[in-house]
Amino acid sequence: MADEWLEDYYYAYVAAVDAQKSFFAFREIGLEAQDVSHTIFLEYNSGKWREVGEATWDTVAMTTDRSQQMLAISEEGEIGEGDLGSTLSLSQMDPPPLMLRGISSIGEYTYLCGVSREVYVRHGSSAWQPIHAPKPTSKDSVFGFEALGGFSNDEIYAAGWKGEIWLREQGNWRQVDSPTNFKITALICASDGYCYLCGRQGTLLRGRADTWEIIDLEEFTDDFWSIAEHQGKIYLATLFEVYVLDESSLRPINWNMPKPNTCYCLSAKNGALWSVGQKDILVHDGQSWRKLA
Repeated sequence: MADEWLEDYYYAYVAAVDAQKSFFAFREIGLEAQDVSHTIFLEYNSGKWREVGEATWDTVAMTTDRSQQMLAISEEGEIGEGDLGSTLSLSQMDPPPLMLRGISSIGEYTYLCGVSREVYVRHGSSAWQPIHAPKPTSKDSVFGFEALGGFSNDEIYAAGWKGEIWLREQGNWRQVDSPTNFKITALICASDGYCYLCGRQGTLLRGRADTWEIIDLEEFTDDFWSIAEHQGKIYLATLFEVYVLDESSLRPINWNMPKPNTCYCLSAKNGALWSVGQKDILVHDGQSWRKLA
């Protein structure tokens, strides 16, 4: 049975460590109703919940790096960091970004992306360094990245508004032809050697470098908000369902329990897949699903 105090919160994001440990970004229902910007960060460790800290800004993305440190960001460049068992450390990017949207850990580096094709990178606890893609040439053109990921630090993909895809090779950005105009919301560089991108209206792309294809999902038009790889399979989340990709067909997963009412954010690491929706938290440990809230 879930802890009763969890009922006071909406569950926004998850950043996995393994099947027994994870970080979460929560929002208090009362403050959310008053439109108060805030995030409450929690750690789940082997059946026990612990508050890591609070921030007066809304989290828009979070991850864990290879050292198992949690990093969360706001659109304005506020950063929250914490290790297992530690308290939250807060900082502000200086100068601030235009608007951040995504975060990704690639090797020993952490990358951020956002509006106007801005990208930042940091190694360890060093300062954030701008490595932006070329900005839109027209003041009337609005472009931005929603997500990024990479096979290595020499092959990084960023995608977002109007379906555009950019590739950074050996430190140089270039735009590649995209087969869609729909917004890309999430991407992953998978172990099968392909990059998978998902987004609005059931958009799902697969490719690498200059070759990309639309995976035809027939009449499927729900928005995808998250993507993850778990046990060699690609998983995607809408607001109300988690799907698994088999070859080029999509099917809802078998929860082996009553289906959760909400989904949204997926996070996979060290053999575990976490699924978080506004009022549901579940984890797959490689064998079965377990519901925490």
